[in-house]
Amino acid sequence: MIRFSCPACKKSYKAPPETAGKQTVCQGCGQRFQIPASPQPVEEIPVVVAQPVDEIPQQQEPPWARWLTECQQRFGAAPRDFDAPTSEYLKMEMSWVYGWLFFVPLCKLLKSSRQRSIFRQGSVVWAHIIQANGELWGPATPTREDNGDAPGEMVFSLDTTGKITPAYLASVAEKIAATRGQPSNDAELKRIGDYLEAETVRAFGWNAPKRFTPNVPCYISTTMFLRKHLPGGYLHETFLPVVVSHKAPYFIMPLPERFWSPELLAWWTSQ
Repeated sequence: MIRFSCPACKKSYKAPPETAGKQTVCQGCGQRFQIPASPQPVEEIPVVVAQPVDEIPQQQEPPWARWLTECQQRFGAAPRDFDAPTSEYLKMEMSWVYGWLFFVPLCKLLKSSRQRSIFRQGSVVWAHIIQANGELWGPATPTREDNGDAPGEMVFSLDTTGKITPAYLASVAEKIAATRGQPSNDAELKRIGDYLEAETVRAFGWNAPKRFTPNVPCYISTTMFLRKHLPGGYLHETFLPVVVSHKAPYFIMPLPERFWSPELLAWWTSQ
């Protein structure tokens, strides 16, 4: 058997040698890719038998456009006026632990006036995580005074129709993430790779390299994951709806779960 992994989500597979060169679809993330002719190094985790794509029962693509539309409808059209309880819910809870954040570029995103502007005027679009603090993938430590909130880097487009799907953004995010810490003579790739490696440099509306997304303008921005806005208080998936500011440099914040499509919410937390 050939052992290999999905190039997008790294889910491990095995397949008979005679299927080498055929197309398959990842059962984890939906990525279509070619079964390699030779084994690839994979982690020692349970593997799934991969089938050529013409042998796989067609699975219905998640209704990305409908879910996004439902999120937009629940959030309301801009400009939005929020009542006092909702305004309090949207507000970032600042403590002394966050004081250091205002001495770094992240303060451009976190200041109260910016947050209000994003939620009041912004548009809801899909975004995909490039990298995020590992602690965000599980419940916060109860004793933490900063609530376990943390920044992360995301890629997104300005498409509000849902035609630019999380699956497409996943492929772009993977290519961007691969530049991290890699030497390059290309100034654009080096800038992105150095920024991801540093983890203290912040991006706000940087253009994603056209070689990674030639037909769809995409952007890279730092966001702040507030656990009180995430379903269950932590990340379950690598994509989510975000609110992007209505003009450059395109600051983004995750759309709080209160405004998510109920169907999307159930699907996202089941993954």
